[in-house]
Amino acid sequence: YGYGNFSPPITYSTGYDSLPSSLAAGDFNNDNYLDLVIVNYGTNNVGVLFGNSSRTFEKQITFSTGFASQPYSIAIGHFNDDGFVDIATANSGTHEIGVLLNNGNRTFAKQATYSVGSASPYAVGVGDFNQDNRLDIIITNNGIENIGVLLGYGNGHFKNPIMYPTGSYSSISVAIGDLNKDHRLDIVVVNNDTGSIDILLGYFEGFLNQTRYSVGSSPQSVVVGDFNNDIRLDIVVANSGSNDVSVLLGNGNGSFENQT
Repeated sequence: YGYGNFSPPITYSTGYDSLPSSLAAGDFNNDNYLDLVIVNYGTNNVGVLFGNSSRTFEKQITFSTGFASQPYSIAIGHFNDDGFVDIATANSGTHEIGVLLNNGNRTFAKQATYSVGSASPYAVGVGDFNQDNRLDIIITNNGIENIGVLLGYGNGHFKNPIMYPTGSYSSISVAIGDLNKDHRLDIVVVNNDTGSIDILLGYFEGFLNQTRYSVGSSPQSVVVGDFNNDIRLDIVVANSGSNDVSVLLGNGNGSFENQT
């Protein structure tokens, strides 16, 4: 309502056994109303719920991510120059990244896929990592000790992934930000199996070797932000195994204080 209170929840179905696992919000049809996009792990598709002027959402429209693809996470961005927001999914079951380009008429093109080898992609994010004014895709992988970056051509297509080692078989979450104020995007990766996070600082076309920091047990999720108002990005990690959160205050140069 604008003063800290909210109306009762409204429920929108994503389908029987859909097992929705991740979502994002964006204006996919350029009508100035926010829409929702959901990845449905159980039914192997992406569901789009278009927002309308009555402050509700329409019934979801689904777009396939492929048989047994088991999409787990989603990210959105402008992958080409047509002015419409596109979708990237981490298809854990088929070891692929899926890209669905927006047709601009409330539909999406059949997904293009990019193999990540034997890994099961888990988390996906987007950003311009090589400063060419084209969005790139970053993925964390489960079952193999690396993460991947797919550099964008700016026309909706991407290069094959470049892999960077992490030393963890279960990198499950990622956050993006300029951690050392060099105007290049850096990444923070959560390693669920080792109770740690890795910092990979952006450097020209790629990333420097990772720096590792210990956090709590079985970390699950990470965010970055300036939490102590010193104009330096900090890191917060949610730890499911130890039932706590870790706060790592940033020094502004890409390094961080140990967790508090």
